[in-house]
Parts: sequence; C-alpha cells; structure tokens
Amino acid sequence: MPMSTDSLSGGGGWAGLPGKAESFSGLLVRHVQKHLPAYLLVAVCYHLFKANYLIGWNETPSLPYTLFIIHKNEPVNNGDYAAFRWHGGHPFPDGSLFTKRVIGSQGDTVERTGQSFTVNRQTFVAKDHGMTGKALFPNPLPEGASIVPPARYWVAGTHEYSFDSRYSQVGFIKQEDVVGRAYPIF
Repeated sequence: MPMSTDSLSGGGGWAGLPGKAESFSGLLVRHVQKHLPAYLLVAVCYHLFKANYLIGWNETPSLPYTLFIIHKNEPVNNGDYAAFRWHGGHPFPDGSLFTKRVIGSQGDTVERTGQSFTVNRQTFVAKDHGMTGKALFPNPLPEGASIVPPARYWVAGTHEYSFDSRYSQVGFIKQEDVVGRAYPIF
C-alpha cells in the first residue's frame, strides 16, 4: 500500500510527531499547560529550601567533609558543625561562609600552654605558618585558663593546619555571626 504524501510532508504528523504547521509557541503553551503543576511545585520547594537552608562547600582539607546542608538559625552545641560568617579580613572576603566544629561554648575552659590550646579535653596546636607559608599568629589568650565568653564559640577543624579559633585572625566566633547548624553530606 503506497504512503500518502501528506504523511511524509508532516501535514497530519508522521510517526506521532506534530505537524510542521504547529508553531514553537503553540508547543510551548501546550507544554506549560501540561507541566505547570510540576513547575509550581519545584518553585515552591526551592523558595522553602532557600528560606531555611543553605548549601555550604568546604574548599580546604580542614574538615573531612566537602558538602554541607546548613539549617539556618538552628542553635549549635559542642560537637556540632557550625556555619558562620567570616569578618576577620584578609585573606577571605568579608561575609565568607566558614564551617567548623564547635569545640567549646559559653562557660567552657580554654587552657593555653605556649601555642597549645586545650578545650574540653581536645588539644590544638597553633602553627607558625599555614600550608601556604603565610605567617599565622596564635590566639592572644593569656597563658593558663580562660573562659569562653557568653554568646561565643571556640571552633576547630580536624586538620592540623585548619584555620580556626587557635589563631588570632579567627578567635572566638560570635553568636551573631553563626548562620546555623551544618550537616555534612559528603
């Protein structure tokens, strides 16, 4: 049986494809009408996520994780990962997002001996130079015991070269700079 030229030219559609006569705008309108609920659901989910969560990315070896979901305004406690805004100047832009583990909080004792800082039975040694060779300066706490002040946190990474509270450029993290609790993904 011979094929009609109409089938080949696309007049009535060939193999279920729309005909040439249908414009792109017509296809787009049909597509949007068909998938509008899905697009609206994605938009609502995105705005709900954005209102309550952030994605954090750790670019250094300071922690064993690279990707974090940050729950905005969730309180942090010792042992939690905290995301906070950097306001310590060079080498990072003001407002950069940092993620570190909370080691000490209000009322905890920080014991300084030389360049070693012990907080809640964990000891961190401040280095003279970072991994890049840049000079680092220990937290200026006096020798002996100091108390973590109200609304402040002592934070640290797990890597020996983590840039954290053992250095004067970081020091205690203010509660007002904490964005929320960070949950490691991988």
